[in-house]
Amino acid sequence: MPASFLDGQLATLEEPDDDEQPIYADVGRPVDDIIAEICAIWIYGCPRTPRPPSGGIVAAISSDLPLAIEDYALIGDCTTAALVGRNGSIDWLCWPRFDSNACFAALLGTSEHGRWRICPADPAPRISRAYRDGTMVLETIFDTADGRVALIDFMPVDQAGSSIIRLVEGRRGKVAMQSHLTLRSTTAPRCHG
Repeated sequence: MPASFLDGQLATLEEPDDDEQPIYADVGRPVDDIIAEICAIWIYGCPRTPRPPSGGIVAAISSDLPLAIEDYALIGDCTTAALVGRNGSIDWLCWPRFDSNACFAALLGTSEHGRWRICPADPAPRISRAYRDGTMVLETIFDTADGRVALIDFMPVDQAGSSIIRLVEGRRGKVAMQSHLTLRSTTAPRCHG
């Protein structure tokens, strides 16, 4: 490919339009972090909190913004499904079926769009989670300075109706917990027979 062609392409990319705001990035940081920050600015209007090194995640429990999509896990009962965040928040659920209106939709906005969050009162717990072997039972472990607690989420299959089971199980010490429930109101609810 001729050098003049590439030079022309790069010159086109470098010239911002008159109505564009410049995006400044510290090029000494990893490229993935820079791209994530730019995307967060486009989507949310502000940068998101960077991720800590692996080996457990310190989640922003008090944040009202949705998590990154990879921080959600799926639970379901073959009739509907929910997305559960690392922070203990169900941020997406169409109820009682997949084609129903969403009663939790914080994934697309903020808590006012509906969510059910159960988490420690500690604002910066260490979090790990996994599905129990061979199941869709999600176990989220919160480690705090005061102890350890597990949040166990699942949706029973083959029931007459759809339901979400959320269990809080103390593992060590005493951990103060909090629960926030905001249901999304819809202007045109559907009836299912």
